[in-house]
Amino acid sequence: MDVEPPDDVPDYWHQDFIYEYKQIRREKLDQFAEDEYRDRIERGIKKEQEHRKLLNLCIFPFASSSPPSGFRLVQADPLEEKGLPNFDFLLWDFDGQAIFGEAKANTAQGPVSLLNEVQEQREVVEENLDYIVENYLGEEPRNIECVLATFAGDANQIARKAMSDEREVVTWAVHQMRKSISVHTVLPQDNEIPDGEDIDDVHLRVKHSKHELNRTLEEAESAEGSFDLFPESDPVTKLRTIITARHSAEGHCFVNIDDIIDIVEADLFYLSEEKRGEIVDEIIDDALDIGFIREYNDSDADYKIVSRYTNSSGLEKTLEKKWIDSQVNAEIKKREKEAERLAAQNVNKQTELWDFSDDS
Repeated sequence: MDVEPPDDVPDYWHQDFIYEYKQIRREKLDQFAEDEYRDRIERGIKKEQEHRKLLNLCIFPFASSSPPSGFRLVQADPLEEKGLPNFDFLLWDFDGQAIFGEAKANTAQGPVSLLNEVQEQREVVEENLDYIVENYLGEEPRNIECVLATFAGDANQIARKAMSDEREVVTWAVHQMRKSISVHTVLPQDNEIPDGEDIDDVHLRVKHSKHELNRTLEEAESAEGSFDLFPESDPVTKLRTIITARHSAEGHCFVNIDDIIDIVEADLFYLSEEKRGEIVDEIIDDALDIGFIREYNDSDADYKIVSRYTNSSGLEKTLEKKWIDSQVNAEIKKREKEAERLAAQNVNKQTELWDFSDDS
């Protein structure tokens, strides 16, 4: 708990600074609900895992050798590199039809909020269409459609709201057990059909305009684990690449940079080599920072994984614990820095008052 007084605190006020710092630090740490903080991080990790499962189920058919109706995965997290609100994936049939899709494993915010988010993302796409053509598609699309994908149990409320609000959003119901996707429509109530339309009009708006895709999509097989990471994956997901890339020897686990590079290149084939290199560097730096790996001076490996486990589930536990510990420690340091700032502020006020009284 040793702390050095800042340079602007006079030497004769150092003891006062240390006393102030200890008092404020104790108060700041007493206010820190560590268990609740850990639980919140753990819940966030689990939510990210569910999102990754759903996203994989959405895009796997379009990364296969026979994609539904010729649509292929072009990019995950399109426009991420521009720091803009973006969809989770972009599909293209090389015949002028583009599909931007958003996967939502958690729909607690409600259908209106989710549909509004898709609308905001669509507006960003339209505003950046020249960039999308130049960097992703190579030609201007004749038609753009937006998809909101959820697990099957949540699709009904999304589809019903999309139809009643005249939203041009296609709802995908993703069936986790069957590993399949279907374009979800519901039979609207009479009061949910806009004036001047009938049921067929409503269904046309919430189905794919390339009609065969509505059928071929449902026939395609999918999978949860096709890609380990995406451009906007959270740090823990990116760090799991180390577990995938590991090799075991004599009861320990080791990893080589080249193996991590291979996984990142395979999963993020649509990114530039420079961007993939940045992600590899980020993975290594984060893993070293939290103590999940350490440098290993042997020709057979670049790093050794610091864990008493060698199986995947045990290594996952080690990784998550080390990540959560690092976030807790970072929060404690943040509060300690704030205590330093406030202690210096209080002591400097005393200094000013002391100097003023001397002058008088």
